[in-house]
Amino acid sequence: IDRTEQGAVSGIGLIRTQLGEPGPDGRRRPKPVEGSEFILDADVLIMAFGFQSHPMPWLSGYNVQLG
Repeated sequence: IDRTEQGAVSGIGLIRTQLGEPGPDGRRRPKPVEGSEFILDADVLIMAFGFQSHPMPWLSGYNVQLG
């Protein structure tokens, strides 16, 4: 997560992926493309995982407000 000097969100770091070769189960899994990192500009980020809310204590290190 990129932030301004004042601590506001300014973007998020991403990396492009491509599908790898099929594994033993026949499924192709995404692999990172080396050197394709980039910043997507944003002034708001909404994290969403699954369908039920649950605590995310790992966010406390990023000064993220929850609720």
